Amino acid sequence: MPSSMFRSDTPRCGPAVRLRDSREERGMASKDPVGAFFQDLFGDQKRSPVSSRSKSANSKEPSWIRPYVPLSAFAAGLAVLVWWAPNVLTTPNITDMYPGSITLAETLSEMRSRMIAVVMIAVVFDAVRVVRRRHRRVFAAVCAQTTGRTPQAIRLAPKTSRHSTPRAQISLDPGSVIDEKKLGYLRSAVTALYDGVPPETRARARAVAVVDIVVGGRLSSWTGGRSEAWATLGQWEYRVDYAAAKASISITRTLIAPDLRSERHIMIADLFSDGKTLKDAHVLVTDTGEDGDDVGFEISYKRTFASGDKANRSKLTGSLLEALGDHPSGQLWRVQWLKDRPAITVALRAPLPTMILHRAAVMASQLPVPALDDRGIGPQDLAWPLGEAALGAGASSGADGKSGALSLSKATALSGRRMHIPYATAEVDDELVVAYWNISSKSNAPHMLVVGPTGGGKTVLLTTLITELSLRGVASILVDPKRIELHQFLGYRGVAAVVFDALRAALLIEALYAEMITRTRYMQKHRIDGGEMPPLVVILDEFFILSAAWSHLKANGNDMEKEIIKRADPLGRIGQLVALARSTGIRLGLGVQRPDAQLFGKDAGGVRDNFQSRASLGRMSTDGNIMVWAIASAGDGVDTSIAGRGTVGVGGEPAVGQVWFTPSVDTHSAVRGKLSAEHLSAVESLLPDSDAPVYCFSDELAVYLADEHALVEVMGADVHEPIAVTAGTSRAEIEGRYALADSIADGVAVDSLEPGMSIVLELPGSAEPRVVDVLAVDVVRPVVRSGRESGYRVEDEGEVRVQVAAESGGSRRTVDVITYSGLDTVMLAAPELAPTPT
Repeated sequence: MPSSMFRSDTPRCGPAVRLRDSREERGMASKDPVGAFFQDLFGDQKRSPVSSRSKSANSKEPSWIRPYVPLSAFAAGLAVLVWWAPNVLTTPNITDMYPGSITLAETLSEMRSRMIAVVMIAVVFDAVRVVRRRHRRVFAAVCAQTTGRTPQAIRLAPKTSRHSTPRAQISLDPGSVIDEKKLGYLRSAVTALYDGVPPETRARARAVAVVDIVVGGRLSSWTGGRSEAWATLGQWEYRVDYAAAKASISITRTLIAPDLRSERHIMIADLFSDGKTLKDAHVLVTDTGEDGDDVGFEISYKRTFASGDKANRSKLTGSLLEALGDHPSGQLWRVQWLKDRPAITVALRAPLPTMILHRAAVMASQLPVPALDDRGIGPQDLAWPLGEAALGAGASSGADGKSGALSLSKATALSGRRMHIPYATAEVDDELVVAYWNISSKSNAPHMLVVGPTGGGKTVLLTTLITELSLRGVASILVDPKRIELHQFLGYRGVAAVVFDALRAALLIEALYAEMITRTRYMQKHRIDGGEMPPLVVILDEFFILSAAWSHLKANGNDMEKEIIKRADPLGRIGQLVALARSTGIRLGLGVQRPDAQLFGKDAGGVRDNFQSRASLGRMSTDGNIMVWAIASAGDGVDTSIAGRGTVGVGGEPAVGQVWFTPSVDTHSAVRGKLSAEHLSAVESLLPDSDAPVYCFSDELAVYLADEHALVEVMGADVHEPIAVTAGTSRAEIEGRYALADSIADGVAVDSLEPGMSIVLELPGSAEPRVVDVLAVDVVRPVVRSGRESGYRVEDEGEVRVQVAAESGGSRRTVDVITYSGLDTVMLAAPELAPTPT
């Protein structure tokens, strides 16, 4: 690995300093490296070891650097003498002249092995002297050239090696002054000569490079960018300090801590390294993924005016998100500015799900039951569990009675309120929250407006609301003029009636108005708080069709229809209901395709503004956004390719949301057979254990609901199978089928009959049904049902006696009394039927 990657970023020496590489200093670039080495070691000491071309006086070596005298040469000569002397001393001539030479020879012979050790020690000692002398000469030359001061002494650390020294102390003349610029030159020169890479680091770098080649260059990605840090582990850096009082320069070698930060950590730190964006920013890793990837950070900073500006924060957040880019897991980055301290948190968050299956959190039998009396009066709001399965993530409590959102976290269940009806998961400030319709008495948005084009998911949202209402024991009345959207709730527990006829819908509004007035008087009389009144939710889907039908009947209907529309005044009464019904427990929900003002009749803007809980499916036009959200750009981030994606109200502000998907709850075999096992399980989990009654405080609403129940029982009686018409089909066959279809009359509950009505009966002795007139109706015993805890079972069907008169021929009339059960239904006479084609 080239040493350049380990070089310091400190500026190099100035133009006046001319240093050559240390290899050239040692004569390696010379034609005779051996001769150059000995000349450098023993030769002319007046020549500079750094540059023979430098003529400056600063290039001369200090006088205290004396010529090198090797001690190992003397030790080697002595060893040779000791080794050779015994042979000479034992010759006959020497022994004759000096009898003691034999003893001396024996002594010297014994010293031969010891002299080998002495020579080896001397060689090692000389080698250390050579290394330390070379370091002193280099430091002396570098110091003289960079600072202009000649060292008086240089002391090296005992552990000085051939490549570098951990510490050097350079003593200068007392009173020497060296500025910071010259110290920088000295630091650069030392770094250039001692590149800070020990041999073991070079070997490690080569090993990492070889492994990276073997694995095809994937080592860096596998290790999260840490392989380069491993390769540089053990790198040195040099610090140069000057103590003016001691006239001493200290050169200290320290080990550089390896940078084991991930690439993402380094990237975030570099964004704030200039100190302009955030002052004194420090990045800390707070969370690591299962694969070791850094996925959570906290950026602390020093508060400034700029850091508190909302525009700067928004700009910085956008830049940070853009720099982070997309995470491989598909999750999104969340950037939050903490309020309690100057810090920014960066973490991953789950994206808004594309489909959330609506299911109950717990079994219906385990749901809490409010403590109500037989009038349905009592504390209505209480804690209520919400399921994490419906959210696609865990959740924790965070309900606010006015905000319309519940924050999600990592808990196993989300605790809401009974009167907070959830229907969607929304994205607010990079957090997933649960959007709900607050129908409690403390709600500042008790009525809801749902806007969406055909096929946009409006009915799915309403279906989710209705099932949640029923599961919580809140009764509802539905209006569906299209007859195909909400018919699935016919007979559903908690749904008191499903109205399909526009004229009957107008009568419902009239009955609701009477119910509101009666409830108000009842609350005044018995001093009942609004939060204790039994809630009643009325949902009118396709309000555009209803409004148009009412306008048509008012202008073009028959006398009876005009009279009903005039008396009921449905558009005007809706305006009064949304303004006054809040304290009585009555709530309205409207589903429209467009929020046009003319749909609401007089004072349309005021009526529409009372529907403060809002949701819009799909992406609306600019005018639609302004009408619903008062923001032209609301919903611009909605992906229309995702079913159920729209804009929901959270805390009164628009947010992108995903409506919970509720499969059809229709119990008909043709519908249930099409549901998957998962969808069927979700539908069954939403079915309440018992029915939720409508507590009618007015006679008008009670009678209206009874009539609706009677109409439902005969609603499909006039529906016949299709007629297959071919070229050979005769008119008689078609007329016969039509006559059969048109001969079926409407039905009504027997206890709802009134004198003067005409009904169809099969009288004794008559071969065909006959039309008779009702003279009197006597309810002998009313229908008796059990309480809510028993599922409102019929305990006594009751008894109703009806006196009727029928023509028996001429002017004679036969009067009969017929006894019915209170649950029986009779058929109205045929005048209301269409004539049979001829």
